[in-house]
Amino acid sequence: IKQGCVNKKMVLQGTVERAIQLLAALIRSWDQSKPLPSALFSAVSPLFRLMLETDDNSAMQAGSGLLTLLLRRGKSQMLQGKIQGRSVMEVLSMVVNRLLSPNVTDYAACEAGPLLTQLVFGMGKEIGQNAASSLVSATAKRLVRAEKPVLIASLVTFLAHVVKALGPNRMLSALENVDSKNNIMPLVMTKWVMTHGDFYSCYAQKCSLIALG
Repeated sequence: IKQGCVNKKMVLQGTVERAIQLLAALIRSWDQSKPLPSALFSAVSPLFRLMLETDDNSAMQAGSGLLTLLLRRGKSQMLQGKIQGRSVMEVLSMVVNRLLSPNVTDYAACEAGPLLTQLVFGMGKEIGQNAASSLVSATAKRLVRAEKPVLIASLVTFLAHVVKALGPNRMLSALENVDSKNNIMPLVMTKWVMTHGDFYSCYAQKCSLIALG
């Protein structure tokens, strides 16, 4: 992964993606009762730089999945770790903001939903309510711009979890306050309802139906 940050050919050839998948497999197989070894976490560290620089769809999808897994399996390391003098959580915030940026393709960002879900619901106390609210707002804005069903379903699934946790009234209130000049709520709900039938995942459809109900 570290070499892929400077050698784009390795990214294009899929070498970096396979390395990410290998690390994910190692983390999944690690005994959950034990903390992840520091060597394994160090091997993942270059991924953050890659996620901030690459435009490769497959690498960003695999990278998002690995970061989601790290939040679930290596919470303590994520909270305590440093990357070039910055906290891991600060750099992770930069990665999430990039994924929700319109400058990143829908396919590259399509794994943003699970990452957001794990970040907000798995580490909500640690990141704070203001940060969580900002992520919901950024997700709503990105959803309005999204065109590919795979990204729309990913973001809607995250928002559906928010509806389940907060209740529809608080969720609608949050959407109304996203943009002080324009009420983004009708745009979000229109995109959500009109594309619901295009969701590939049964899980996404189920979460969406429960939230809409």
